[in-house]
Amino acid sequence: TIKLAGGLEMPANGLGTCCRKTAKGPPIVAATKAYLELGGRLLDTAMAYGNHADIGRGLRESGVPRDEVWITSKISPSRAANYKQCAKATADLLEELGVAFVDLLLIHTPKLGEEKTVELWRCLVDAKARGQVRAIGVSNFNGPEIDALEKATGVQPEVNQIQYHPWSSKEWHATVAALKARGVVTTAYNSLGGSRFPGSHGDALATLAAAHGATVPQLLLRWALQKGCAVIPGSSTPAHIAENLAAPAFALSADEMRRIED
Repeated sequence: TIKLAGGLEMPANGLGTCCRKTAKGPPIVAATKAYLELGGRLLDTAMAYGNHADIGRGLRESGVPRDEVWITSKISPSRAANYKQCAKATADLLEELGVAFVDLLLIHTPKLGEEKTVELWRCLVDAKARGQVRAIGVSNFNGPEIDALEKATGVQPEVNQIQYHPWSSKEWHATVAALKARGVVTTAYNSLGGSRFPGSHGDALATLAAAHGATVPQLLLRWALQKGCAVIPGSSTPAHIAENLAAPAFALSADEMRRIED
């Protein structure tokens, strides 16, 4: 787990449920159940994914108690563009999931600009005060965009979820380090490199992974975990889910971490 600034312990190795054909309906219900039955405890979803009801069903069918599972969701600024719409969206997503609260609620993007985004942030601050959410954060924000929220409300996001992998730009590596220093945890999506994976790095990564008896995806997940990030790899097959959950089982040296980033 990773300790958030507010004191909650967030599981570090989650199940991402975004952006693939199998992220809705029976396949995601089955993947959610498999992930929970294999011991995973963080489900990452969003308004934009349209699968809250499926995730909730998978959770209930798994038999794992709600209080043992961390649920992250995200408010979509394109569908909840002001305080009132955000408050309704928060209530709606709880109903869709079939839960009394979510553990973490994020603003999905800063695309509405500072003024409107601050309005959404006030909505999340109030939702936390009401007990609808336990922690609040953002997604796809940079440092100055996070500063603006804190300056306006006095409340700093506890999590920033971004695309992050060894080949992210120097600016993003610096942002992750700076946010970590001030108590903002990064959740990395596309932590396997997205379209960059594995590219020209394949052979070197395979050699390094083999030295640890690991797969290349496990190596890259381990890299992000050692950076202090949470990870949310998506998968719909129990074998891949089990492989992803086994990623924390080894440690990388400082030299190996650098070699992965080169």
